[in-house]
Amino acid sequence: MASDRPRRGARDRTASSARSGSKLRPHRRRPRSRHSADHGVRCPRRRRSLARRRESRCRTRRARPCCTVGTSRSPLCHWPIIAYNLPDSQMPRAERNMTMPTRPRCLQPGDTIGLVSPSSPTSRPSDHIRIQEWADEQGFRLKFFPHAADRVTYLAGRDEDRAADLMSAFADPDVDAVLTIRGGYGGWRVVPHLDFDVIRAHPKFFCGYSDTTALHIAMGNVADLTTFYGPAASSFIGRNRSAYSLRHFLSALTVPAPIGVIERDPDDPFTWAINSGVAEGPLRGGCLSLLVQSLGTPWEVDWDGCIVFAEDVGEEPYRIDGYLTQLKLAGKLDNIAGFVVGEHVSCGPREFRPSYAYGTYSTEEVYQHYLAPLGVPVMVGLPCGHGKHLATLPLGARARLDADNLTLEILEGATI
Repeated sequence: MASDRPRRGARDRTASSARSGSKLRPHRRRPRSRHSADHGVRCPRRRRSLARRRESRCRTRRARPCCTVGTSRSPLCHWPIIAYNLPDSQMPRAERNMTMPTRPRCLQPGDTIGLVSPSSPTSRPSDHIRIQEWADEQGFRLKFFPHAADRVTYLAGRDEDRAADLMSAFADPDVDAVLTIRGGYGGWRVVPHLDFDVIRAHPKFFCGYSDTTALHIAMGNVADLTTFYGPAASSFIGRNRSAYSLRHFLSALTVPAPIGVIERDPDDPFTWAINSGVAEGPLRGGCLSLLVQSLGTPWEVDWDGCIVFAEDVGEEPYRIDGYLTQLKLAGKLDNIAGFVVGEHVSCGPREFRPSYAYGTYSTEEVYQHYLAPLGVPVMVGLPCGHGKHLATLPLGARARLDADNLTLEILEGATI
């Protein structure tokens, strides 16, 4: 049974209201949401303090660049982790897919080639001696830059040092061409540290493959420079030396005339077409995994109207499938003029996987699945990859892909 006696404190409030002449308002407790950040904090002063703290933290988060991790040195990698604040001159411009990029000067015997390691270090200390002997045989002088022999885990030194060597090679008036010593990993880590104004002001023959794809993309997008996807210096030493690779490299390096039709692999000249037809356009491409890594960055690839080639090494078919899926979903394959599938060394299934109970696709089947519906000429089998024989391809030069006759022809001279 409800009691008529007022609740505790109500009598005092009634008397106080009578003395002041005000009308008594019924007491109501302010409703609080269970999801309120101030739930359980009754003191108004305490609630205001918490609100000020949250506001301060929000301002701090908004002011902090999203790519900043800190400036303290990493105990694992031994270099400072920094934020990239790119100047306007370093941001990519729209690729000039309809015009010829800036062409570097070709070399003559006696000219100097600068050697840099923008990615991983060489595996043997004697490699530099071997490369010097190769250059002597070809009549070129070499200049190894200060950090070319550095080693920090799987990288050839700190990102800033590798970038500094590359910038010094382009700015050095005594250096006529720049050649990477090898690929590996780390190219995309170097790109934000490059000064593309220096590269644009001193256009030079630049060649490398594999991880160097990152540098090719950035130099083509920002510096508008014709670079060459071809052998690194380590390709000319040891047991993997190829007369085919050397002949194509020297032709691209020393002859300003168009390279012409790319020769087939002398050990396995078989090529075939997924789609027939003929197309012309600027030549772009590189290592497939590095091409995909450009997506979402300021240096993202733009292949509208281009003939694209791709190659890779050590990837299983399902990973190739993932790369092509991402390129398709990003719209990068929508407006290409043609496609060349290069060598994919060791890109088969590595081991039995019970989750793939019905087997797996081959790498060729994966490419066929994604490229056949495009309706553009697609050719398979040119030696542009990690195999023994490697053609030197000028990126940005106009090319003709004839999938009916199974040829890729470079139509423009890539050097002057």
